Amino acid sequence: MKTNIILVIIFMLNTKCLCQFYAFDDDVPSLSEADERIINLTLLTKNVLEHYQNPDPVGLPEAIVPPYSDPEPIPDNETPLWSMHNSTMKGHSKFRLKKLYVNLVDLQLEFGISIDTLVVVGNYSYWKMYDGYYNVTLIQLHIDGHLSLQVSESGHLETNNLNMNMNYDSLHMDTDKLNIPFYDSFVNSFTHFVVQTIKPIIMKLINVMIKEELNQKMKHFKRFPNTIPPVDLLIAESRQQIKSMGFDPWRVDDLVNAVNFNIFSLDVNEIWISGLSSIYRLGDIHISIQNQTIISVIHIGTQELKGHCQWKIGAAGVLKTTGVLSFSIDYIQLEANVTQPMDTRLAPFLNEFGLSVGNIQLRMDGAGTLDYLAEALVNIFPNILRNKIVDAMELPIKKRIQDFLDKVDVQEKIEQRIPPIIDKMMEHNITDIFKENEILHEDINIVSKEDF
Repeated sequence: MKTNIILVIIFMLNTKCLCQFYAFDDDVPSLSEADERIINLTLLTKNVLEHYQNPDPVGLPEAIVPPYSDPEPIPDNETPLWSMHNSTMKGHSKFRLKKLYVNLVDLQLEFGISIDTLVVVGNYSYWKMYDGYYNVTLIQLHIDGHLSLQVSESGHLETNNLNMNMNYDSLHMDTDKLNIPFYDSFVNSFTHFVVQTIKPIIMKLINVMIKEELNQKMKHFKRFPNTIPPVDLLIAESRQQIKSMGFDPWRVDDLVNAVNFNIFSLDVNEIWISGLSSIYRLGDIHISIQNQTIISVIHIGTQELKGHCQWKIGAAGVLKTTGVLSFSIDYIQLEANVTQPMDTRLAPFLNEFGLSVGNIQLRMDGAGTLDYLAEALVNIFPNILRNKIVDAMELPIKKRIQDFLDKVDVQEKIEQRIPPIIDKMMEHNITDIFKENEILHEDINIVSKEDF
């Protein structure tokens, strides 16, 4: 699901759909507008996936029409000291996406773009006494940016602020005139003038490519609720999914001989826990791209859980007493880290998976004549139950998830699921999609009750 979110963002940045690249034979029965839209989205999806299967993807996928030209003309710029005219900039289409960070809660997006070589060529004039041809080359240009999104009053996502900064490792200049007085000083000053001239042009290109394109595409999407982060809608949908999978209430396996010390023994059965569907997110949920790898981190927890069980204490195999025990668990928390190569032919991997169980409090009935044993049970049962919950959930869930990740065909899933998801987001209110269960149920069933 995290990979899907990244790709939805990438697809929203394309300027035109593929309908202008793919023509349909007149002899073929005409398609409905919805069918044609799905076909175009499917073709776009495949093209984007193929682009990022390259070990070193450069620029935009072929199917995406860039909102710039390369070379890009530079408007003439003149000061009392300098002027540059008939200038063009080239090489900016060969950019690389070096990093991408998306905070799904605060709707913050950070990105890093690099360009190996950016060349600016044209004519210059200096003091209106010297003029000629110049070539300024910037080496390893780096552009970092931060973009925030917000849900407008109308319910549509829109960009808020886009802040960027630009730097480069080195530059050099060639010119056809070497007899200019104080040539080194001239080169240093003029290259600075060129950089200051092209900087707002580059920033504008990125602003168009990211901010304006996102705003334009998001206008076609139906409304989000402006009172809840969109990612929390996914969490809310998962609550019903947990119930439908049979995990709320959840029965834990019986504890036979949970304690067997000398003459004493303890059996616990009919262990039921309610409240696992009360999950909510803890902190931020974020996705990042680094070194051609998508990294997703999620941290969720439950509200207070309630449970009950039956217990039996024996002594010397003769004295036995039974009773009912009720308990509460402050929380169960889960943290996971999953990586997915940008080459979706490769399988994702569960890097980290951790489970923690909060404080457990007990209330016991039925101790009778063995109050001292019941008191011992109160002291030892919380740790027994905590270990049982961790053993019953952590390793089985981790193994089940990794088994699922190993066998899932990510590329096929994306090709099948992304186009209809985007199409439905454009046709329906987002909350209606979740209510109608049109998107999530098909892909959420990672675990089943039989795995525990």
